[in-house]
Amino acid sequence: MIGFHDSTLTSFVRDGNDVLLQIEDVTIDDEKGLRQGRGVLHICDVSQLTENGRLVRSPSYGFEFGNVLGLYMKEHPIRLLVEWESFSPRESQIAEYAISGREATWIPEQPE
Repeated sequence: MIGFHDSTLTSFVRDGNDVLLQIEDVTIDDEKGLRQGRGVLHICDVSQLTENGRLVRSPSYGFEFGNVLGLYMKEHPIRLLVEWESFSPRESQIAEYAISGREATWIPEQPE
């Protein structure tokens, strides 16, 4: 099982028809036990991306990173709630995304 609540979104990019979410501090509970990990959520063939209900090509927030408040992958479209944060100046904004795509795949980063 993979849990994204309270994880850190370090990159949210649109790459052609795909969306790539680089996420750290993901909770992983598998045969190796409970641990933290990171990787990329690759959403293929994205037909629509909305940010706070507005159709966008890519996220408009220019913050340094985001705290994942919720990631709902069993729904269609995938819903993502992020609190974007910046430390200079200190500010934050909450954004909700709906991502309609053909398939979502979690690609874990292999430890070195």
